[in-house]
Amino acid sequence: MAERFTVDFEWLDTLIAAFDGSTQATDAALDALHETGPIRTGHKDLDKACDHFKGKWEKRVRDFRGAIGGFRGAVDQSRTAYGATERHVTGSMARLAGTVPPAGPVDAASLRPLLDPAGPPVPEPSRIREALG
Repeated sequence: MAERFTVDFEWLDTLIAAFDGSTQATDAALDALHETGPIRTGHKDLDKACDHFKGKWEKRVRDFRGAIGGFRGAVDQSRTAYGATERHVTGSMARLAGTVPPAGPVDAASLRPLLDPAGPPVPEPSRIREALG
């Protein structure tokens, strides 16, 4: 089961970059909205409707930008957590096997040699407690 679980860090980086691009696009949309200035058609009711539309549009774009920022932050935190987990697991497995962590990504194929069943026996539970202090 574990060998099927992988994290594609490159894809997460691409997703984060896409969120950054979306944020820049919403900033450009807000700038364009501000540049249009007040709309004066000459008819009071139409001007009022245009101002109302512009206000609604600006609020929705700002809300969208905030949501994108939230998603980007969550993906970035997940990427950081997955990276830390991978480093800790790799280090733990290397210590268990008494060897240096493998270079590159960790997967079932790279861990299998470290977990050789013919390797040293697992210590008694009391010895484990001693080792852990």
